[in-house]
Amino acid sequence: MFYYDYKNYQAFLFVGVGGVVINADADNVGAEMDLQISPIKGLDVILGGSWFNAIVKDIPLRFGSPCRRGTSSDLRAAGTGNRHGALRMAGLWGLLHARASAHYSDSFFYNLRNFAADQFAAYTMVNAGLGWASNDNQWELNLDIKNLTNAHAGVQGFDLATLCGCNEESYQPPRWTGINVKYRF
Repeated sequence: MFYYDYKNYQAFLFVGVGGVVINADADNVGAEMDLQISPIKGLDVILGGSWFNAIVKDIPLRFGSPCRRGTSSDLRAAGTGNRHGALRMAGLWGLLHARASAHYSDSFFYNLRNFAADQFAAYTMVNAGLGWASNDNQWELNLDIKNLTNAHAGVQGFDLATLCGCNEESYQPPRWTGINVKYRF
């Protein structure tokens, strides 16, 4: 758990095509927790969660405006599982492993002014994989699927409303699959 009380925090805002840094008081409160367990042989599980609440005080809605605002709250949770064990596959001995992970993010504002147009929606990101390694660890084969549910997950955004009435946003990649083959000399 943590608490920060800032005086003259440097807050970044977009005004027109450029950024402006203003000083404002701010409070940040949050908590994080991680748990790693191995409930049975060959199974590793990692769970984590965090909550973060940031308040930046007296942010102008537009430069020269008496109206002020600036709050952000974020809830995130993540889990990862990895199952591994020796198996006989098609006459080849080796180690087979399966892994899966999920990450949840609550909706969050990417701009200090907290307009609805400056908010990314909540999402859940799921990744999965299956792999095999030879007993001598010389060969390895992995199949991975990232963003299994094809979540539209926001990463970063800029409010350019005063310039063009628009926002510039970037997102995590859509679903993709990869195959990786390794041979160690």
